[in-house]
Amino acid sequence: MKRKAKTSLSAGIENLFSPYLPRRRRRFLLIVASFLLLYVFLFVTTQAGGLFTRARISDYEVGKVAEKDLILDREISFIDQEATDLKIAARVQLVRPIFEVEEDITRRGLSLLRGFIEIVESTVAQRLPEETAILQIEAEYPGLFTSEQIKDILMVARSPFDLGLCEDLLRRILRFGLVRFPDQWNHGNEPIIDIWRWRNGNREHEEVPQSELYTTENLDERIKEDFADLGVSAGFIPIYAGIIKVFAAANTFYDPDQTARNRERARQEVSPVVVRLEPGEPIVRKGFIVTEEEIEKIQAVGNSSARFNLQGMLGIGFFMLALYLLTFWLLSSRYAGVRLKDSQLYFILAVASIYLITAVLISQMASLPAWLPVSVFLPTALVTMLLALLVSPRIAVNIGLVLSLSLLLINRSNPFELVFAFFSGVAAAIVVLGADKRFELVRSTFYLVLAHLGIAAVIGFLARLQFGQFLSLTGFAVMNSLFCSILNIGLLPFFEHILNIPTSFRLIELSDLNTPLFRRMLTLAPGTYSHSVSVANLAESAAREIGANSLLARVGAYYHDIGKIDQPEYFVENQPDNDNKHNELKPSLSAAVIKSHVKIGIEKARDLKLPEEVIEIVAQHHGSGLINYFYVEALKTDGGTKPEDFSYNGIPPTSREAAVVMLADTIEAATRTLANPTVAKLEKFIWKQIMAKFENHQLDNCDLTFKDLEKIKRTFVQILAGHFHTRIEYPEQREGKEAVQ
Repeated sequence: MKRKAKTSLSAGIENLFSPYLPRRRRRFLLIVASFLLLYVFLFVTTQAGGLFTRARISDYEVGKVAEKDLILDREISFIDQEATDLKIAARVQLVRPIFEVEEDITRRGLSLLRGFIEIVESTVAQRLPEETAILQIEAEYPGLFTSEQIKDILMVARSPFDLGLCEDLLRRILRFGLVRFPDQWNHGNEPIIDIWRWRNGNREHEEVPQSELYTTENLDERIKEDFADLGVSAGFIPIYAGIIKVFAAANTFYDPDQTARNRERARQEVSPVVVRLEPGEPIVRKGFIVTEEEIEKIQAVGNSSARFNLQGMLGIGFFMLALYLLTFWLLSSRYAGVRLKDSQLYFILAVASIYLITAVLISQMASLPAWLPVSVFLPTALVTMLLALLVSPRIAVNIGLVLSLSLLLINRSNPFELVFAFFSGVAAAIVVLGADKRFELVRSTFYLVLAHLGIAAVIGFLARLQFGQFLSLTGFAVMNSLFCSILNIGLLPFFEHILNIPTSFRLIELSDLNTPLFRRMLTLAPGTYSHSVSVANLAESAAREIGANSLLARVGAYYHDIGKIDQPEYFVENQPDNDNKHNELKPSLSAAVIKSHVKIGIEKARDLKLPEEVIEIVAQHHGSGLINYFYVEALKTDGGTKPEDFSYNGIPPTSREAAVVMLADTIEAATRTLANPTVAKLEKFIWKQIMAKFENHQLDNCDLTFKDLEKIKRTFVQILAGHFHTRIEYPEQREGKEAVQ
């Protein structure tokens, strides 16, 4: 089974737990331990002050002289119940009583009036004797009108005046609403009512003063005023009014249930009056008499502490649990796109914990104005820059989001805490993208300063800060960007070595061939040195073509054969002509010597503290492949020879970079045996070698596709064709020669 190199950080942390525990259980225990430590820290820092304050409040009584000052050591908010009750009463008073228009009554009243007018007009049209006409109308509408009233109505109907005016006015009254107040209604307490009616399928409501209403009490008076305004003759107004009063039934009634629901909703929507006491604010001064107002504040402090025990800590616990679940979902390989090593997970946990602890301490120890976000003083940009360079940009942004949300534990009243922290983290992760030289990190500082200026400008405009406040915010934002960038440049090399992570900067340093190791290789194993450089060129180009880490492939290729340095004479590239050491050895011993260079290379790589990814390339560059030459030689003398005895002890490559180095190593060595290579011959030969690795299951554990393999072949052909250009005869050249001949 493949051994993984442990970084000093991950090894140190795992030593805290039993080495016999499975890896997943160790991870779980570490996560739980970090959760509990943070939870205890938040309890101590946010609750210890409350317990201390509660222990002192019993020293004060109303009317007595305070013997010592009582200074608030943390922010306290409490509800002023008396002011809240007054606010609720005022808000409820603004909710008008609901009166709803019943449309069925409206339609019925208008229908009855319309029928009455039609009967009257029909009777007049028949020119019946007056007595007969009166009797006919009384028969249709018994008891509604007296004979004198019917006589007057017939007179109006025979005149030029139109009874349709009654219908028009009644329609207006009923659609507006003819209100009937409940018994014992106090008109003085409710000067305005809210009328709800249906119109065109939509419910409408209108607040109407009582003086403008049509009611059962003022109907007669309002009707006469309306007819007078319409220019109806004074003699006819009582007749018209009499008709309308008969058919005008009250259709608008008080809805106590809906009114109660509206008032209850208004009561629930009222936010309590909160009195906020700031840290450092004196509640009671020594030598002064304690007042009732001061006692109320003291009691609020005690009550707040008691409530915090039951509610605040549960809230913090559930919120932290939600943050942890969100964090590990965002860090999952399915979502993040990378599989985290133990050292990277421990690093993320440590950085996030330190960040949260720093945020709590700054918020409690620094007396900052309410408009200034605490996040301006937090190294969010530093965290995301380090994660973007040491882990991945996507994880950096994800952790930036989680850290921003964690600030809700510190301050829930200023939304710009989250705004500055999140966008600062995103900007920091972006400005270091693509940086492969340390000088480029210096240049990224300039871009981060610009990003912080932009974030500060947005916050300044949205929060409507004064000019002086805006300048202060901008200055702190610029200092934050400079501080984070400088720390990033200084801390990155330290964490690169502690975590042993192959960042582009570390890989560039490892690609330097002017080191004692490679100078020794050049002296003792010049053939291996030349082979490694050639393999590195092939692997880097192929990895770049398929979108893999080309720099990692190059460095892995440089180091893949460092196990040959101690016994260079046993490898063909270092052997002079006619001096093959294996001629004196049995095939089985020769195979053992050849296989040993992988094991020795792994040990040397660990001694050099190379990144784990580079060590994996060293360990996997032969996979579990067969040492074919010596296996065939062994078969000549012993037909029962097993292939396993002549196979490498490693595993097939598990990364694309390791697979590319394997193919480059095989093909670079194999093409040295080609005589008179042509482009066509190279293409066929290289593809045959690639397919041999595929058929022998050496590419099963990596993510290479056939499309990738085609790109790798094309790249190898292009590079090797240039290498053999002095000896390659292209098809066009052959055709030219034939034409000359």
